[in-house]
Amino acid sequence: MDESIETVCGNGSGNGSNNGGEPGAGHPPTPPRLHRVVVLLDASRASLAALELAADCAARRGAELLALFVEEKDLLRCAGYPWAQEIGLSGTVRKIEASELEAAMRDRAAAAQAALARAADGRLLKWQLQVTRGRVAPATLAITRADDLLLLGRVGYARARGLRIGSTVQVLALEAPGPVIVCTETSARAAAVRTAVLAEPGTAGLETLTRAHHLFEAHERLSTVLVNATDEAAVAPLRQWLTAHHPQAQLLHVPHLSDEVIAHLVEERGIEKLLFSRRHPLLAEGLVCDLVERLRIPVTIVP
Repeated sequence: MDESIETVCGNGSGNGSNNGGEPGAGHPPTPPRLHRVVVLLDASRASLAALELAADCAARRGAELLALFVEEKDLLRCAGYPWAQEIGLSGTVRKIEASELEAAMRDRAAAAQAALARAADGRLLKWQLQVTRGRVAPATLAITRADDLLLLGRVGYARARGLRIGSTVQVLALEAPGPVIVCTETSARAAAVRTAVLAEPGTAGLETLTRAHHLFEAHERLSTVLVNATDEAAVAPLRQWLTAHHPQAQLLHVPHLSDEVIAHLVEERGIEKLLFSRRHPLLAEGLVCDLVERLRIPVTIVP
């Protein structure tokens, strides 16, 4: 079982309220209001970039900012074996000392706490850092709720493919109870962010659009909705919904969607943020990861 080691809190002047749109009559139920913005910290450059975006988001929503730092117990267990070694980027092999590893984790946790305090205090936020020992994905899933917005930074590096999402991000994107934003280190903070939604035909697509509608912030403008359908009857409810809520958005029929086609349309139309549901029939587990990995913009994944 995961073990909670420490919780550190800070108080700003955040009011804990939440901005949300009103549901339209006859549309899918309104998603839970978001009361916390949760960010996974490990003091890496990617997670610190996610922290800045999480703090901005919490400030705009008047929400509490919760950061989680996980000390990986599997790594600590491995360090206890006398034959445990690590290989550096230069190829140098050295023995892993458990005491050094624990000290390094404490240093990273302290650095994460300092970064969190700076980000939150500068925006007058109520914040909390929870330090836990366990496995990263299960520990994160254990504390997140359906009314949390979880922000993750991309992790990992592969020379042949550039920045790639890590296995932890894959699990959390697919299993978190609430919406998840996979950030980039250069996530847009423009005055107006062009956003697209990948929607399913029919009622399922209405639910995805409704969830998107309640996640949009004032600076985000829905410009495009992609739907894989050729039957006008299947997309007519989506068109009616857009006319009522986002009349400026264009509905595109794309009968043969793939991660490559989506990436091409995102680039062609200047999309700066993409939202889709993990329930989309085209997005089996592998395709979700492929799509998030291919895109170089923030991606929001809703239940």
